[in-house]
Amino acid sequence: MSESKNLLRMLKIDKSFPGVHALKEVDFDLGEGEVHILLGENGAGKSTLIKILAGIYHADSGQIEISETPTIIPDARTGRDLGISVIYQELNLVPDLSVAKNIFLGREPVLPGVMRRVDWARVEQESRAIMERLDVKIDVNAPVRSLSVADQQMVEIARALAFDSKILVMDEPTSSLSGHEIEELFKAVTRLREHGVGIIYISHRLEEVHEIGDRVTVLRDGEYMGTWEVKDVELDFLITQMVGRTLDEKFPWTPRARGEVALRVRGLTRNGVFEDINFDLHYGEIVGLSGLVGAGRTEVARAVMGADTVDSGTVEMTNATKEKEEIQKLPHYPLWMALVDVVVFMLALPLFTVIFQGIYDPFTLNMNSPPPLFSANWFYEWILGGPLYNIPNGPTPYIVAAGLALIRQVGLWFLERQYRWRTLVIDFASWYALAIGAMVITSLFTQNFVLEWVMIWGGIAMVAIRFLTILTHERKWTPTLAIRRGLGLLPEDRKTQGLTQVLSVAYNTTSANIRRLIKRWLLNLTMEKDLVDEHINQLKIMTPDQETQIRFLSGGNQQKVVLAKWLFRRANVLIFDEPTRGIDVGAKFEVHSQMLQLAEDGAAVMMISSELPEILGMSDRILVMREGRLTADIDRNEATQEGILRYAMTAD
Repeated sequence: MSESKNLLRMLKIDKSFPGVHALKEVDFDLGEGEVHILLGENGAGKSTLIKILAGIYHADSGQIEISETPTIIPDARTGRDLGISVIYQELNLVPDLSVAKNIFLGREPVLPGVMRRVDWARVEQESRAIMERLDVKIDVNAPVRSLSVADQQMVEIARALAFDSKILVMDEPTSSLSGHEIEELFKAVTRLREHGVGIIYISHRLEEVHEIGDRVTVLRDGEYMGTWEVKDVELDFLITQMVGRTLDEKFPWTPRARGEVALRVRGLTRNGVFEDINFDLHYGEIVGLSGLVGAGRTEVARAVMGADTVDSGTVEMTNATKEKEEIQKLPHYPLWMALVDVVVFMLALPLFTVIFQGIYDPFTLNMNSPPPLFSANWFYEWILGGPLYNIPNGPTPYIVAAGLALIRQVGLWFLERQYRWRTLVIDFASWYALAIGAMVITSLFTQNFVLEWVMIWGGIAMVAIRFLTILTHERKWTPTLAIRRGLGLLPEDRKTQGLTQVLSVAYNTTSANIRRLIKRWLLNLTMEKDLVDEHINQLKIMTPDQETQIRFLSGGNQQKVVLAKWLFRRANVLIFDEPTRGIDVGAKFEVHSQMLQLAEDGAAVMMISSELPEILGMSDRILVMREGRLTADIDRNEATQEGILRYAMTAD
């Protein structure tokens, strides 16, 4: 243990939740001016331990000592009053308030007097003093939403200093920062150490252990594995302690044959965000998309998925599987088919009159005294056909008409391989409904009724509907259409964009393809349970059961559920946006293994990552972005960290 003054001791901390024993008599201590790294896989108990320290959870047993004094922390306010501050991975700031107001939020100084007004001048003055203490240049009057993520981290640290915190917990502080921003954060951490602040530092970036840490403690499955001086341990040893096994290869990449083009992006532009993006993604390959934070990588992924609109450019899924072609391909309606339909509609009922009665007078079918609208006589005369038109009573002509039209539609389907049954229903419904509507309108305004024009109106309306459907669906790229075509996106923000936190693992897994579970118009719950269990076992998702709400799972297991959702959908083109951010080394290896397995099974994978070792380790090909433009397409064998950074940071 460090020789510095002891700020914190947590002894034999034990905590259980329904179905989960989160902590099993865990020990932890922290010295003054020390950076103590806390490591462990997702679900190892790190967050639970920190929440007990902060007063959010209460331990079932064990003891906490602050400055060698036994202490009970019943709530978060008490923890803050004791000098304990936690900077969570999801920053806890009010975006519309200024930096100064965020720093003193909940602890604003007040002026003397009856009114007890807030002393805003003092708030601003002390905020500037704290920023000078941290040696950072941030305008304390600027709204927080205008700051970068790195500067928002500094505001969180400043708030901890404003509360005179002696124990500062930093949970994944570098997960969203660039290399330069990480350096600035580490400088701030060093200045905090010099002022005697003890820092508990949680990170999944193991290379940071030796950069910033003094000691390191490892938890595994809620158990205390040990504490070591950083200078005395190697990363491989820490990995073994975390996951309980050795990881022979950090990145399980293997060479694969590249297939046909799966996704083609041409000229994709969103003004002010990205410009003229062009690339191909092939089946069987993993393409890395690299660049500095703010280069536009996530924005491109969202546009490809159809989640954000673009000003110009196209996204094309070029080769769906045979199953997807039959189920998902949009109906096509060529001009020659439209002309044939118009001719058929013009001749349909007069032709049947000739067939059944031997009478055909297309120009003089008149009605001198139309019956009352919607009366029994009206229905008999206009819908079923009556003696006025010398058409036989009964539905026979119409059954034959429908039969011939059905034969025609089925024949076209077999010829073109492009019509779905839903399309056929739309055709019939629009034709007959609008034709009858034309009859009603004619009967209201004139006693002269020309049968051919009624049929023409119905035919023209049907053709118009078919063309409008095509124009709407084929030209507007939407997430619904992208998903139907076999595209899936694992978003950067999995909590709010990838999952529904208050619903179960089962619901989130099946939400993208609920039709797969419907048999004979009913939801097959037995099939759902079996398939969800299959995906839980395949991805090794750590959950008490499939009905557990997502919000109770660790970050790594939540990421696996997002992947399970797209595997359940059977998507064959997948975009992973920061797939390993905030997850432990063991979960990273499993996510990488699943990505590789998808590629080996013939899927096309794009991976967006800010970690260059991950990009270099998993990619067959690397695309580099700078300020909204693609600047390089590099083969794996030619890629280096220096080369990628050069393309990401320079104009050429």
